[in-house]
Amino acid sequence: VKVKFNGRQEMLSLEIDPEVIKEGDVELLCDLVVAAVNEGIRKSSELAQQKIKEATSGIDISGLI
Repeated sequence: VKVKFNGRQEMLSLEIDPEVIKEGDVELLCDLVVAAVNEGIRKSSELAQQKIKEATSGIDISGLI
């Protein structure tokens, strides 16, 4: 399972390997989707923080946002 997010933490796409569907394990598929979405949000958030840090010349303003 792969998901793609933009900088606004909006999910843009979802890809599911057909093999996962063939196995018929709905619970596993749900777990994979949840894990992929959570990881996408985490990475998007980290990237946003990195960009903010770059834009503010390293000044930590995380408490302001």
